[in-house]
Amino acid sequence: MRRHRLVALLGLFVLMTGSDNVVAVQDSPLALAQAFVAAFEMQYVRLVAHETYSQRVVQPANGARRLLLSDVAAAHLDAPSGFVFLRSVVRADNQLVTDSGGRLDALLGANVKTSRDSILALRDEGARFNVGTIHRNLNDPTLALRFLDPDVASRFAFEDKGTQALNGTQMRRLSYREVARPTLIRDGNLNVPASGTIWVAADGVVRQTELEAAFLTAPPPLESGYVNVRTVARIVVQFAREDRLSLWVPLRMHEEYRKESDALGADGTSVRTRIWERIEGDAQYDNYRRFETAVRIVP
Repeated sequence: MRRHRLVALLGLFVLMTGSDNVVAVQDSPLALAQAFVAAFEMQYVRLVAHETYSQRVVQPANGARRLLLSDVAAAHLDAPSGFVFLRSVVRADNQLVTDSGGRLDALLGANVKTSRDSILALRDEGARFNVGTIHRNLNDPTLALRFLDPDVASRFAFEDKGTQALNGTQMRRLSYREVARPTLIRDGNLNVPASGTIWVAADGVVRQTELEAAFLTAPPPLESGYVNVRTVARIVVQFAREDRLSLWVPLRMHEEYRKESDALGADGTSVRTRIWERIEGDAQYDNYRRFETAVRIVP
């Protein structure tokens, strides 16, 4: 079975080819959320946090499990996406990752010159610890949030879906779907359009994001009668206020990845879905602190 590679390409210049920026009506939920994201991007790249991240293969049963302890941060790129989320895994299943020491500090250290390739390599480096057969670097709690960046939002269609209570507070629900090609998430050369929902408070603060992506793949080997064979990803991130820093930051992330397909039932009309593989993950973020840095990108 081919090993699928769900790769987020935010941060790569070549894909930022939307036409005119999305023009949001002043004080609309979209405009308020975009203002929040602009302020968030300026502050988030000055932070480092601790991540406790568990992954598990739920199906097939008794699949692999992994617990990762990491330092996470973000680095500026001279691209419309603003920054790249970075994960430096310190411990995997309570075993020290011997080649992790100081990588994040070295990359983000004051007055450091570093290359764009070095930043993107560290972004993707943590993927080697993922469980399951779906290769991915989508496990970024800020990914859907950055779709609101005015330089990226032109790739998406947004729609106000009305209000919904979230943790006791009324929120506006903004749905989005990616309409530009090539898409920001790819499986090799295949486009994987993103869609989802963003929950926005009355003051414009984004409290929760949901990202979904799905694409058709080849049928599993030695199997017949299955149609719509696909890989599906869903990532939900909740944000909370860090009072010590007076900032809203990612608090927790839940993710699910599935390989699944459909087959006709014995009656020839009903459809049943078979899940070949399901991976779940949960991440918690704490110990946010400021990291003053002057990273300079060099060719």
